[in-house]
Amino acid sequence: MMIIRSLQLTALFFVAALSCLVHAESFQKELDHKLEGLSIAIDDIEKDIHQLKKDLMFPPVTRLTVYLSLAPNVLYDLRSMALSIDGVEKSFHIYSERDITSLRLGGIQRFWEGNVTLGKHKVSAKLKGFDRKKRPVEKVVSLNFEKVLTGHAIIIEINANAETLHPEFIAKNLEVE
Repeated sequence: MMIIRSLQLTALFFVAALSCLVHAESFQKELDHKLEGLSIAIDDIEKDIHQLKKDLMFPPVTRLTVYLSLAPNVLYDLRSMALSIDGVEKSFHIYSERDITSLRLGGIQRFWEGNVTLGKHKVSAKLKGFDRKKRPVEKVVSLNFEKVLTGHAIIIEINANAETLHPEFIAKNLEVE
């Protein structure tokens, strides 16, 4: 009789243990689902914080962004670029082969982003490089613009002349939404 009672208690114990395991697994799945939702919410908050920081550091009222692009077929090896606004140098970059490859593949570099006051300004880019015969080519391209109450963007383009593929340097305003 004692053996039967022991077996019954043991069976009851195993059933209770299995029930706890099934319940724990269900609880774990629910917890994992809630943690995943929390992780997504945290990512969204981090994106919002990043945008708020950007808006505080570079409010649209004073923000200016300058980009650089390089045509893939232009016979010009860019080596460096210096950017000045109203005669004050703001940024300088020496280009590696990797940088040039990225630009030639269609990449557009955000060269500089900062604040400028409202009103009229002049942006100048001094570009240094070599032509296909390894002769040094230095060019300064400038653009006068008026900063108003919205963000402003300018692109410096190095395009290829349609016939000779020699570089043509252009600075122009971009539409900002």
